[in-house]
Amino acid sequence: MAMLTDLRQKSQSFIIYILFGILIVVFVSFGPGTEGCGGGRVASTQLRVGWAAEVNGEEIDQREVEAVLRRQVSDIRDDAEVATLRRQVLMQLIDLAQLEQRARASGLAVSDDELNDYIMDKERNPDFPFFADRDGKFDYKQYTAQVQQNFGTNIATYRKLKEQELVVRNYLAFLEGQVKVSEPEVREAWERAERKWNLEYVAVPAEAAAQVPEPTAEEGAAFAAANADKVKAYYDEHKKEFDRGKEVHIRRILVKVPEGGDAAAKDAAKKKAEALLAEARAPGADFAKLAREKSEDYYKDYDGDMGWQAADNTNEHDFAIYDKLAQGQISDVVDAPIGFWFVKVEEIRPAVKKSLDEARDEIGRLLAREEARKKVARGRAEALLAKAQETGSLQAAVAAVAPAAPPTEGGEAAPADPAAPTALEVRETGLFSADRPAWDRIPGIGESKELAKRLPDLTAEKALVDTVVEADDKFVVARLKERVEPDASQFAGQKTEVEDRLRRFRQMQLFGSWEILLFGPAQQRDLFLKFSRPALLASLADPTKDANIRINDEAFPPPAPAKPADSQAALK
Repeated sequence: MAMLTDLRQKSQSFIIYILFGILIVVFVSFGPGTEGCGGGRVASTQLRVGWAAEVNGEEIDQREVEAVLRRQVSDIRDDAEVATLRRQVLMQLIDLAQLEQRARASGLAVSDDELNDYIMDKERNPDFPFFADRDGKFDYKQYTAQVQQNFGTNIATYRKLKEQELVVRNYLAFLEGQVKVSEPEVREAWERAERKWNLEYVAVPAEAAAQVPEPTAEEGAAFAAANADKVKAYYDEHKKEFDRGKEVHIRRILVKVPEGGDAAAKDAAKKKAEALLAEARAPGADFAKLAREKSEDYYKDYDGDMGWQAADNTNEHDFAIYDKLAQGQISDVVDAPIGFWFVKVEEIRPAVKKSLDEARDEIGRLLAREEARKKVARGRAEALLAKAQETGSLQAAVAAVAPAAPPTEGGEAAPADPAAPTALEVRETGLFSADRPAWDRIPGIGESKELAKRLPDLTAEKALVDTVVEADDKFVVARLKERVEPDASQFAGQKTEVEDRLRRFRQMQLFGSWEILLFGPAQQRDLFLKFSRPALLASLADPTKDANIRINDEAFPPPAPAKPADSQAALK
């Protein structure tokens, strides 16, 4: 009773001292006594005093951010990383502040009894295992000790923390409970999942068409003049082909110095590298084979091939070496932190800097040739469709349009004519439903809005799609082979499952993984937000733009613009 009295006597107040869910993740995952729970040190552990942010007139104190940060970080980190973490935690706290304000404005509140019950509830309070005795019962002494020692705060602050957590959880649970789906929606979703098609089809890719003459410069210029929008779109999509620095295709052989090796070990590695260099420069030497057999780096499995290197994807020192070499030339041995290496230049792409106007006719020729290839491929597909309409069979149409080459006198197939079109083949999609991730993407065929729109009209009596459809740069003739309709007698038995699935899907759209986003580690939250921002968080004010939210940017500076990744340095 004394314990309850002590719990209840702590006053309630608004606080943005949150993300104790992060403690939950860390403590439950690793258990007491591990390094993750032991109050690990960070690069800067001094207690900060002052305001961190203000949300609609209510302040978040710097000490609150620091307290949350201590529970997220369990190892020593540099000051720059800790500064980033502080800012991430602050953004999380601001979101929590806005949600709590909404909850209280809606009339939600937590009484002392409700808060006490929550703290002592082993099912609802994720912290409960740290407060339990050996019999699994709540132990007040254990509770006070764990809050002060492991959680790094006092009982009053912990109660405020848990009160805010409970208010926000109750608010979001209430909102989730308001998500409803009607029976017509459930029925429609069930029918979409149960209605299925299996198509047989023949695809004629543009690249499989017979060879077409290369357009002349005049034809390219004419195409470009008549298709300015297409030319610009191609230029924008492939800009690196027209505006790039010099690129060098490199193979490398590396000899590593053993970790902790002395001067003798380094000298031995250098002599080995020089011997390999002499071997690589010998007449008739196979550099790729030598790299595969003797190199000591990641690239040995790729015959030393490091791919195309440019000033923007490798470090300045290394590229300066590549840049001085001619095609086929091998560098001298380079002394580097990773060991001793030398490279061979396989190929060089000179720097290119062409404006749209300078590249216009070149693109025109390229697109004109692609249009010609597509015209040939479409012509083949249309001839196939005509035969399919005549015979009622794709197999018969393929045999009529593209008969097999006659065998030679020895019974072997005649050699393929490189100028001849590729042979056609009838394939099947297999059964697929209307409830697919992308309604306009058909298995095996690809993206085609035209074909997707025609699926509902295909029947046994009208099985052939009456037009050639384009899908992912190929031209397709398709025919319904099998159609499965929903069995109405099965709906009642599957209704509840479909309803639950549809409701969960809608909840995920609205709220996402809110427990992770609001109570999980800040870095994990940012990762989730990169891929999807649920409507709940999207509806919150942007802390960096809203006039009702102020951030102490001096104490919590925003992240610096990201620098281009040094891919080669990372691989080393």
